[in-house]
Amino acid sequence: MEEFDFANAEWFDARDGRKVRLKDGRAMVKATSYSVNAKEPVFADVNGDGQSDALVSLLAEGDGSFSEFTYLWLWDAKKRSPQQLRQPVTDDVRCGNVTTSIRVGKSELTVRFLDRRKFTGTCAEKPARTSTKQVVLRKGFLYQAKPQVSALTPCGPAPGSEGFTPNDLSGGVFQAAPDSDAPVIVRAEGVKLWNAATDQSGVPKGWVKAMYVPRSGSYDYADPPCGFIKTQY
Repeated sequence: MEEFDFANAEWFDARDGRKVRLKDGRAMVKATSYSVNAKEPVFADVNGDGQSDALVSLLAEGDGSFSEFTYLWLWDAKKRSPQQLRQPVTDDVRCGNVTTSIRVGKSELTVRFLDRRKFTGTCAEKPARTSTKQVVLRKGFLYQAKPQVSALTPCGPAPGSEGFTPNDLSGGVFQAAPDSDAPVIVRAEGVKLWNAATDQSGVPKGWVKAMYVPRSGSYDYADPPCGFIKTQY
């Protein structure tokens, strides 16, 4: 893993839902400039197979936007090469949260970040409050387990309490990724309200990205969890 050249590899950008081929650490795709974080990668055995895995950040900038998403690359012993998991461990964006640390555990990652929610300062200022989220690795997919269960994807702007619809999922489930093999993160009976996300960029045909309000526990209409619903079988 330590010998792999992340600066000359094909990446998946979860923000725009597309593949990006880096050359010498950079790429330009449709007015978006990509680069890898020069301070990384960070190596650790995340899945417990005795092989080093890597946490590496992909930066994207263009049209006034900026993002730095950290991805997990797992070593594939059969292919003798690392494979990127498409779910981003962190999702730092312009005027958003600011990641401060990632702690590696057994098939889990604890992410500490400066929390932009309820912050009244300007975009240029860093938030003062620190929050934590727990990310778990299951069946080759990542998803957030705490403080609320959610897919690791930009969910988009929340519609507010009036924008959600009552549960009419007819036994459907929310999954961690738009993949039939992805773990189920919440079942229909655990959903009180839901609504399809405004931005469906990169979501494959037959799936919809949606935000939901859980039937029990605490939740915030301004920052709901989300997942993927299969619409075609």
